[in-house]
Amino acid sequence: MTKFMKGQSGNPAGRPKGIPDKRTQMRELFEPHAEALIDKAVQLALAGDTTALRMCLERIIPPMKASAEIEAMMHQEYTFHWKTEEEKKAEELTDDEIERIMAHLNKTI
Repeated sequence: MTKFMKGQSGNPAGRPKGIPDKRTQMRELFEPHAEALIDKAVQLALAGDTTALRMCLERIIPPMKASAEIEAMMHQEYTFHWKTEEEKKAEELTDDEIERIMAHLNKTI
């Protein structure tokens, strides 16, 4: 059994069609002043305002995207192997091995 009837909205009391969203309304408010706002942002950036400078640069030079190789490395899953006590002991050198290594080093020095 389906939750909704075919062709019927899941939210009939939702936003009516044709109503602009708030971003569109704000854009329309700024539109007549766009040139003056851009000039002011550039003036502030040139005067040393770091926030205005960053805003201007972000519009001129969009952020770079990582290459496919870097993204693959970032998404690669890493697994860690926790060594058991036996594995740790197997890697340790015995006293005989240490003596042979030291003897060899003493001969070469």
